[in-house]
Amino acid sequence: MSVSATLLGLVAGEGASIPVADFHIVFLMLPGFSLLAVAGLLAQTPQDGILVSNHVRNPGRHPDRCSASPPTGRPG
Repeated sequence: MSVSATLLGLVAGEGASIPVADFHIVFLMLPGFSLLAVAGLLAQTPQDGILVSNHVRNPGRHPDRCSASPPTGRPG
């Protein structure tokens, strides 16, 4: 909401009323921000989020784990 309000203020400029055409311009500009974000996400590798989420596809092979073998599933 704040991004669209800021863009509307920049497109419309100073004035008492904002014409409908300026709303249309801003409405068409907003998807550009999403496309820029998607472009950055396409460059990621599958390992990029491991340190943040602690999600690993194969926990037994994670280099930061103490044991190299997967857990047996039996309690202590």
